[in-house]
Amino acid sequence: MQAIENTRIHLFILCPPFCGSTLLWKLISTSRNVSALPDEGQFLPEARPLMRGDSVNPDKRIPWSAVEIIWRRYWDLSKPILLEKSPPNVMRADQIEAHFENAAFIAMMRDPYAFCEGHHRRLGKGVKFAADRWCQFAQMQRRNIQERARILYFTYEELTEDTCGVAQQITDFLPELKSIDIDRTFKLKSIKGRRARPIANLNESKIKHLSRREIHTISTILDSHEELVNSFGYEILSADAVQIPTTLHRRVTWAASRSRRWVDRSLRRLAIALGAKRRSVRGEPTDRSQRPHDGP
Repeated sequence: MQAIENTRIHLFILCPPFCGSTLLWKLISTSRNVSALPDEGQFLPEARPLMRGDSVNPDKRIPWSAVEIIWRRYWDLSKPILLEKSPPNVMRADQIEAHFENAAFIAMMRDPYAFCEGHHRRLGKGVKFAADRWCQFAQMQRRNIQERARILYFTYEELTEDTCGVAQQITDFLPELKSIDIDRTFKLKSIKGRRARPIANLNESKIKHLSRREIHTISTILDSHEELVNSFGYEILSADAVQIPTTLHRRVTWAASRSRRWVDRSLRRLAIALGAKRRSVRGEPTDRSQRPHDGP
């Protein structure tokens, strides 16, 4: 067991929200050598009070020793790779690298307009807020790519349009994965609802749900960060160049998506909480390495 402990890799996905992090997380989890948490690490019941609240503040200090103890109750510690993804960790990868032994990172970014559509549709905070938030994440992500010792970076667009090539990059980066299944379908929340689908780039359909005014607002924010936007390979759009659907259609889609998101997240958290409570009542082992494992 000590040999496994010394060679185990703590793998963290560094990706802003609404940028495909769940797709990447599920794809990597298809490897039989990976143990993934049942949800974002920040949303596990015991970890939530320690990690949430001002979560995207890069100066927020997380009690990582306590968080690691909680995560280890859910990971299968017999696996060589322990996987975690919480979008706010983009802001504190330096803390993670300092605390976790054998830490490795896979970083990903997505087109800012697609990000803003998802952020606004799901959180309802407006596209100006969303554009500012994308820039905040992008600034820290660029720093992560430059400064983390062991990191692989690609974009959401590369993942969805050249999945085979990106999968090869991932397994080259971490040979311990052996292989990942790019042909599997994944049940994901998206602008097209929550259902199982193969890997695909949904940017075009997302951007079409932005109004011309919203695109203009986003572009105005991005204009002040043009070098940052271009450094990730993205362009600032003109509102006149994008085909826009009707306002009624966009509003109905936005409202339905928010309702689905609330129900899905509530049911998932309830299932996790009930599972943790049952294990506590029955006095079962807390480490997954001591319990039967059904595979990825």
